[in-house]
Amino acid sequence: MVFLAGCEKDLLPLRLPGAGAGTWQQEAEERRLLFVAMTRARARLFLTCASRRARHGTTRDTGPSPFLAAIGPGQLDRSRAAGRSRPAGPAERQLRLL
Repeated sequence: MVFLAGCEKDLLPLRLPGAGAGTWQQEAEERRLLFVAMTRARARLFLTCASRRARHGTTRDTGPSPFLAAIGPGQLDRSRAAGRSRPAGPAERQLRLL
């Protein structure tokens, strides 16, 4: 199993505040690295993105990375993509480590 977290706009490809858009070479390299990571999955690949993210002191709405548009819809299972509609029950809560 391979988990790739943070597959969202402005994180993939990375956009730093005030830095402007990256060059096409930088974007191509980030795309290549994403797809290399995806090919490491033998059985399952989990791509995650947040609907809201706090970065650099502000919270913004986000969405999937534009890179994910290159993946055919028949290759994706979005059955668990929606946020929780109910609070987590005792069996679904994350366990405390300490």
